[in-house]
Amino acid sequence: MKASEAWVLPENLLAVEKRLHDRPSGASPEPFGHAGAYLAYRTGLDGKLIRSHALADDGKGLAYVRSLSETLALMGHRIGSAILDVGCGVGTITDALRRSVPGAEVSGMDLSSDAVLAAQERYPRCRFIRRSADELSLVPDASLDLIHAREFYPFTRTEDPGFHLRFLRAFAPKLRPGGLIILGPGYLAANAVADDLGLKKWWREPEIVGQARAKGIL
Repeated sequence: MKASEAWVLPENLLAVEKRLHDRPSGASPEPFGHAGAYLAYRTGLDGKLIRSHALADDGKGLAYVRSLSETLALMGHRIGSAILDVGCGVGTITDALRRSVPGAEVSGMDLSSDAVLAAQERYPRCRFIRRSADELSLVPDASLDLIHAREFYPFTRTEDPGFHLRFLRAFAPKLRPGGLIILGPGYLAANAVADDLGLKKWWREPEIVGQARAKGIL
């Protein structure tokens, strides 16, 4: 892992959160990045900081899940009814998954204590767990249809394949046969969300998507 990427290690993220909680009274949480944004959101100190770090709008959360479901359907898959949302932040997508799949059992997991506390308060019908997503001893093997990781730092903030495998090896045994791991927003889901919300697209279609279209897969 590059030195510039080491901040994504769980122990370093926890160290940042500790410094945040130990800061002098009245000091701004903003310099602490996502950890400060979660604290500011949870305490009502500043609701705007969260916008750069996590999705906190219920309408956009539902639009994302609807688009995700449509994208999976194009590929012959469905979301399923036993779901773990890792890197769940303040729980917006976790609850959107619950609301979109009748009868689903949905849990959110995040390393940030402030994010989990905020999620528990805002979405009491979901279960939220504070721990690193490679520590899944609480989750029975072969019990999940979907492990969802939309903006999960170990995959979106480093290109280290060994670090990626650390989490994938933890995820894989927890899936039922045919279960899915979804990493990042994905090109098709991002496209669908942009269409749904009337947003301007700035990205190009990845080559692999073009190839899939040419073969009639999409």
